[in-house]
Amino acid sequence: MRTIQVSVGELIEAMYEELVETYGDKELALVAAQALGDELLARFGAKAGPVSDAS
Repeated sequence: MRTIQVSVGELIEAMYEELVETYGDKELALVAAQALGDELLARFGAKAGPVSDAS
């Protein structure tokens, strides 16, 4: 079993790049990425800890 550690910042950065490609607008992508970050922190911020996969 492996432990996967990814920061919220890393997730937002990766999503931002995809959102820029999707929307073609950096400002819109930034707003969407910030909303994603807020949602991730709201859902998982209090439950921070390592996430394991089944490999």
